[in-house]
Amino acid sequence: MTFARDAIASVMHLAPSDLDPTRALKDYGIDSLIALELVKPFKDKVGYVPATLFFEYPTLADLAGYLEQYHPEAFKVADSSVPAPVARAAQPGGECDTLHFVRDSIAKVMHMSLDELDDDAAFASYGIDSLISLELIKPLQARYGYLPATLLFEYPSIAQLAGHLSQHATSAQAEATAAGHAHATTGQRQQPADLRTDQPAQARAIAIIGYRGRFPGAEDTAQLWERLQQDVPLSSPVPPARWPLEHMQTSTYAGIGAFLSDVDRFDHGFFNITPMDATLMDPQERLFLETAYQTFLHGAHPASRLKGSRTGVYVGVMNTGYANLTPIDSDGPKPTSLHWSIANRVSYHFDLHGPSMAVDTACSASLTALHTAVNALRLGDCDVALVGGVNVISHPRQYDDLCRLHMLSLEGVCRPFGEGADGFVDGEGVCAMLLKPLDRALADGDPLCGVIEASALNAGGKSNGYNAPNPQAQSRLIREALDKAGWAPTQLDYVEAHGTGTALGDPIEFKSLAAVLGEGRTEASRLPIGSIKGHIGHLESAAGLAGAVKILLQMRHRTLLPSLHAHPANPLLESQATGLMVNRHVRPWPARDNQPYRAALSSFGAGGANAHVLLSSAIRASRPAKHPTSAKQLIVLSAHSVQALDTSRIALLQWLEQNDVPLPRLAASLAHQRDHLRHRLAVCSDSTQDLRRQLALSLADLRGNGESTAVAGCDAGVMNSMRMPGLQQDMDLDSVRLAYLGGALPDWHALFAADEPLELPDYCFDGTPLWVQARESGFESLDTLLADHNIDGQAIVPAGYYLARLLADTSTAGLMDVRFEARAQSFESVRTEQAAGRFAVTIADTTVASASTLEQHSHDQQQPWTLDSGHYLQRTAIYQKFARMGYRYGDSLRLLRWAWVGDDKVQASVLPARSFALPLSPAIIDAGLQTALLLDDGEAGPAWVPWMAERVERLSPHAAIAYVRCQRREKTARSVTHDFEFLAQDMGPVLRIQGLVSLNPTNDVARRQKPAARPKVVLHEL
Repeated sequence: MTFARDAIASVMHLAPSDLDPTRALKDYGIDSLIALELVKPFKDKVGYVPATLFFEYPTLADLAGYLEQYHPEAFKVADSSVPAPVARAAQPGGECDTLHFVRDSIAKVMHMSLDELDDDAAFASYGIDSLISLELIKPLQARYGYLPATLLFEYPSIAQLAGHLSQHATSAQAEATAAGHAHATTGQRQQPADLRTDQPAQARAIAIIGYRGRFPGAEDTAQLWERLQQDVPLSSPVPPARWPLEHMQTSTYAGIGAFLSDVDRFDHGFFNITPMDATLMDPQERLFLETAYQTFLHGAHPASRLKGSRTGVYVGVMNTGYANLTPIDSDGPKPTSLHWSIANRVSYHFDLHGPSMAVDTACSASLTALHTAVNALRLGDCDVALVGGVNVISHPRQYDDLCRLHMLSLEGVCRPFGEGADGFVDGEGVCAMLLKPLDRALADGDPLCGVIEASALNAGGKSNGYNAPNPQAQSRLIREALDKAGWAPTQLDYVEAHGTGTALGDPIEFKSLAAVLGEGRTEASRLPIGSIKGHIGHLESAAGLAGAVKILLQMRHRTLLPSLHAHPANPLLESQATGLMVNRHVRPWPARDNQPYRAALSSFGAGGANAHVLLSSAIRASRPAKHPTSAKQLIVLSAHSVQALDTSRIALLQWLEQNDVPLPRLAASLAHQRDHLRHRLAVCSDSTQDLRRQLALSLADLRGNGESTAVAGCDAGVMNSMRMPGLQQDMDLDSVRLAYLGGALPDWHALFAADEPLELPDYCFDGTPLWVQARESGFESLDTLLADHNIDGQAIVPAGYYLARLLADTSTAGLMDVRFEARAQSFESVRTEQAAGRFAVTIADTTVASASTLEQHSHDQQQPWTLDSGHYLQRTAIYQKFARMGYRYGDSLRLLRWAWVGDDKVQASVLPARSFALPLSPAIIDAGLQTALLLDDGEAGPAWVPWMAERVERLSPHAAIAYVRCQRREKTARSVTHDFEFLAQDMGPVLRIQGLVSLNPTNDVARRQKPAARPKVVLHEL
């Protein structure tokens, strides 16, 4: 005690008598810098001490009592005159050698007197944070040997810590083992009361019958699985569309995040919301609406089936950044961020009559929403429940606030359970699950993705600081969930941890898990744990369900995924004393004989809102299918718009290339699992090969050739109002097909026997860019357009911008003899000038493009267009190919939904584009030009450089572009020439670009030299 008191007093510039063993160390003013000095005398005296000990014992009395109890030899060496310790109550003043040592050490580090230390004060009250604790624990461990990093969190006052140590006098190992078996109050394992415990386990279990989501770098759960198998984090610098860097405070040190793509896109028409109203809606609300619908379909519960049902909606959400944006039009309507509306909008649109609520418990919000939904189903408050979480980073203030709290990683790397962990990477995402009581799901033949066996919530209560976790509360929570499920800790196969990647939070969680789940495990049977946050960052209010999705994907693929950035391990993890290990490699999920896979999931919210869920894989015997004897099947698709129907056609075609399923099962699934919307496609087919042949035809061909009237748009006023009666097995399928195309809804149960649902392609929404014009945002900024056009590693102004600018500023029928004269890498001082009968676009006083005006349109007939031999590519595959070629397009230029690629021509569907303040979007022109790249072999090489175009004609100024056609005229080693036609939804021409010549820079002459001859240009007289 004497050494410790003197050492702390010396560092803190206090008299030893000023140090009070019962006062919290924080009261002495110890901060992280002082702590660095405080640790030195203890380290010199007794050697290494663990960095977190001062959090576990936040007063001198707590710390001294612990050291005296478990490291008496160290004190005998240091001060042999000190008598053996006795109970505190028997000592006047409660002091002993250990107590004095702890008090002296803390007083010196914190620059406090001993009199200022209070046994009952929490360590947090002295200002001890995670950085200070790393230093406070060092002198203690140097003297007493190894100490757990989390002890100051478990016993956050002198009195609590001393009491704990007096009850566990055998050894540190005995204490750790006993803590796993005992509750804090009675020391007995208690059975928590569960809802409806009189029911059998199957009745209490809740089935997950569908789940869907969008994540950073992954547009759906299938892509998420692919990304999680790779050792690459899905983070990036803040996109310029979100906010320019100048809008961040100087104290904001982080500029890395994990962001959703196309976060501004929303299919407002599908949900019958006006573009203006949709623009003002929080993107979190829009994303959750679309994800809810995808989840219904994945769970084989189309919206038409759920209409009027007792379906509850529970969504976790915490951020309101969209409402903080400052509209450029200060007099216009303001954007909103209404948490309640995120849930209620789903209930309203789909006419759901169960409870509807938003849940905000910070980062545990989505798992808390899951627990709430599970209890509602067990209590009978609803029959089905949609539960979800959503998080979008809309405003730079979110980064400012997180940096002020030192929560974000300085490096921009999230390292859950890894060495060098210094905070999390902020992330975005949206996910949802459809839940139903397991016995009901089995009886109804629903898809089974997983089973929720038990869930539990608690709060950490008073801990060592408001944002500090309470390891005892976390351990109690895990024990409670296991008790509810009736599981032994050794029955668990895997744990998806909260794991945010903080230096002390991770060891605390690790110890909390080990105290309960490490029981009975050997070195060979250690329990693997992981955290998805190393890949996709911390999705905050969607983080819990993101972890649940990872568990379901691992169960489905029978594979355990690596936890990224976990090697080398955080040195504070007590791996040698637990039965846990951080999974760092892809490995098979260990099989159990006739047993489901079992996993646990944790999610903790700031302030101590803890949630824990236990999940198992679904086991159900397959049922025999009963298909009609007729070999011919009716295959139906529908969508809200023509383009969505066309994209659904391509999605199903490509799905069939990867999935071999019986045609009757496919027909039944498409009929029963989908809503039947206005625009419809219906074909009769007797084989998968024939079905693929028909789906490969364009919608125009399906309308007008041998597959006559296979596509139709129904009158919304009569759609589905005509219900066809039950049909016999020898019915005329062609008549049913025609009736369906006319708006009728056949009796699907008479047509198709019940069968196991299929996991069909997701619905294809029409995403329109909708984001409030705000001072902080850059969605319509030319800087965003430039950043999104990255060619061979350089941001270059796209040629589409020059054409859009010339067309806007000339106000004529079009352009002719267009010349692309220089590359530009900025939008500095953009102007349009007229001289010598030509218009020119200049950037930074350099002419980059010029053209003569075209005063009247040509009368050329539109060339016939057929899709013969070729193949289809969907959006993801298209832009993966472009990336391999060196063309890396950002969100604003990733507009190709799908493309049919032949030998020398391409037809593609395009998404709506941002306007960038021009009548004709430069982004959609660039997307059209991108189609020419699909005719290349896909290998990386020098990018083709646009050089000239014969004619550019604007044929329909007000029509929206929906399709693009590209025809290659000729190609040499030096140049390639293409013609482009941009079409409306009805396939009418909107824009033509003829004779666009691009040069190969490796064979090009100097840019300022003119080739010997230009292609012939036709002049029109006025």
